[in-house]
Amino acid sequence: MMIKNIVKNIYGVFFVMLILVLLILLLNTLLFPILILCEVGRYFLHGGHLPLSKADSGYLLLQGVSWIVFMWIVLKQRGNLRASIELETGVFNFKEIKENFINDVCFGEDFAMWLRNSLVDEKLDFELSELIQEDYGWGFWAEKNKDSFWIAVGCEGATKVDTAFWHVFISYDPALSITKRLFHKPNQQKFIDLVDAVHRQLKTNSAISVIEDE
Repeated sequence: MMIKNIVKNIYGVFFVMLILVLLILLLNTLLFPILILCEVGRYFLHGGHLPLSKADSGYLLLQGVSWIVFMWIVLKQRGNLRASIELETGVFNFKEIKENFINDVCFGEDFAMWLRNSLVDEKLDFELSELIQEDYGWGFWAEKNKDSFWIAVGCEGATKVDTAFWHVFISYDPALSITKRLFHKPNQQKFIDLVDAVHRQLKTNSAISVIEDE
């Protein structure tokens, strides 16, 4: 147990250091256009001659590569698989604040449990995790091979005395895996099958009214 804790602590420190490095790289990357403008100004001030030292050249090259990598990461994240379903129902608790809630709006525990159990009945061959509480609601993981999908529900507030607006989110999420986040391409058909299964379960329940999905 001690060794496991040490390994977890080392991994945590490494991850924090990696985040700090990425933040520094991001800061430098955001300053890169300003640096380019300064160098262009120097170019014209020196009569068409740019007096770059080896250090300046290396820095410019590093920042150019950093900018390309940064834009690649941004575009990569924009291409992630996501789906959102808006619905109205009064079946699940949206009034009583439970003792295990981390805030006053963390409803959805019973909704997420119902949805998880319903997906088990679908027999999609996904491995479903236990429920996890977030500050906006509740969710669980659906994993198959190397693909991890996050399914979460959150309450948007009461519409009437006995019903409320809810959102169900399904998204591909590689969590803390940097290699998966940057290089792994999720199986789109698995995602479609999962979203379709969630749709079926919601629409077959007469007490749930699906308003919009995207």
